[in-house]
Amino acid sequence: MLFNNPGNFTQSIQYSLENRDFTFNQSIGTFQASRPTFMSESAYKKWLFNQQIQGFWRSKVQSNLLDQGIAGTKPKMQIGGESFSRVFGGNTVDIRPQGSAELTFSGNVNKTKNPSLTEKQRNQSNFNFDQSIQMNVIGKIGTKLSLRTNYDTKSQFDFENQMKLEYTGTEDEIIKKIELGNVSLPLSGSLISGTQSLFGIKAQFQFGKATFTTVFSEQKSETSTIKVEGGAQTTNFEIFADDYEANKHYFLAQYFYDSYDFALANMPLVSSSVTITNLEVWVTNKTGNTSNVRNILAFQDLGELPKTEQIYNQDLEPSSESLNILNPDNRNNGLYPTDIVAASPSIREVSQITSILNGSGFVQSVDYEKIENAKKLTSSEYSFNPQLGFISLNQSLNSDEVLGVSFQYTINGTPYQVGELSTDVASPGVLIMKLLRATTLDVTLPMWHLMMKNVYALGAYQVNEEDFDLQIMYQDDESGTPLPYIPEEGLSSQLIIQTLNLDNLNQNNDPGANGVFDFISELELFSFPNSLIISSF
Repeated sequence: MLFNNPGNFTQSIQYSLENRDFTFNQSIGTFQASRPTFMSESAYKKWLFNQQIQGFWRSKVQSNLLDQGIAGTKPKMQIGGESFSRVFGGNTVDIRPQGSAELTFSGNVNKTKNPSLTEKQRNQSNFNFDQSIQMNVIGKIGTKLSLRTNYDTKSQFDFENQMKLEYTGTEDEIIKKIELGNVSLPLSGSLISGTQSLFGIKAQFQFGKATFTTVFSEQKSETSTIKVEGGAQTTNFEIFADDYEANKHYFLAQYFYDSYDFALANMPLVSSSVTITNLEVWVTNKTGNTSNVRNILAFQDLGELPKTEQIYNQDLEPSSESLNILNPDNRNNGLYPTDIVAASPSIREVSQITSILNGSGFVQSVDYEKIENAKKLTSSEYSFNPQLGFISLNQSLNSDEVLGVSFQYTINGTPYQVGELSTDVASPGVLIMKLLRATTLDVTLPMWHLMMKNVYALGAYQVNEEDFDLQIMYQDDESGTPLPYIPEEGLSSQLIIQTLNLDNLNQNNDPGANGVFDFISELELFSFPNSLIISSF
């Protein structure tokens, strides 16, 4: 593999007095490897001189490597100069890199012979690219400056990747040590604990008997205390008001957003006559799934009442089929029965959607979203409340993902429907449904209200009702400390949790404030095992 000559290879050189030239013969064992070559006396002298020079330098390099004990790596470098030696404590530069880099390219082609799918849906192609780097570098400049780096792209935790450049001064120098990269600040006292896993600059100086240590860094670790009593873990948590679970919980329509507080006014009873009987949830297909996929067209104003606060397109008017419906339904405005389905039958073809809707004044990402090969979520990928009309996804949506729904429900036995179910339109026809989330986030749109902003993740499971305590604090700018009340006239006499009208149930889930937040009652009611639900916006 290294193109070295085998052990039984021999080369003989013979000099001819008659012709005054040299003959080269090469053989492997008893077999002649090549035809003889000839060289004049002057050419032979030049060739022999070059061979001796190369052999000399090769022997010097090999002996240097063996003396240093690093045969096979680059030898140490020597940098001249007295100033360089004075700063770094020597003139030797020794850097020893080790590691590997791997690049993987692959392609995946799936072909499904299903006549119910379009030709594009039958053939799915994906390109995969993966890279892996493992690197370890140990370097030293003189006796004062050292470098240690360990980097691995497959490491499970960030703290496994370490990088540190360290300068160590001598005993009589003011600068004792300067560290760049991963540093720590251990303290021997118990009043203030030290900090580990820092990334920044650390410097130590000494003036006589006084020693100073300074650190300018970013903390890359957290310290937490776990308390266990009777086999149960007790944990303190701190959540800010704007740290709600975004892009996971959505109301199905503006009607459910408006009636949410009213439905929960008599907790723990839910005052709602709505019962959702059928629900389909569709999202952008990011995984390349080929099963349960359809082309969908979702509208923001579908099924909404033609009211200023509920509908975006103010030109939409009640349809002749609305029959004074006061809750979500496809017949509420003319978008579904007249403007889309009846006026544009070719809307069922995905290639015609953009030209038809843009020509009618609709704006993509605002009025509508078109998703090709959208994925239908299974019942295990989301949950929903059939009375309050909201859904909860198991995984948050990304910024470029679209969420659309279609559902059926009853009010006092009367059925209603918003959007189209997959059984209403044969494939490959486009399904029309309600848009809950578009690729463009605009807080001025009515659709912004559909995302619930009152669910907070605790990061805990199997929360016990006993000993659970919730406090809502107000950060007071004057005192600089959080207060359990608002220091304003008329509000300072009661706790914030009571000011917000959240403490309404006792431990038996009966009405009557008792100073303990009714967390578990709401927890069991909405079936969020790791979240805190505030029942008012």
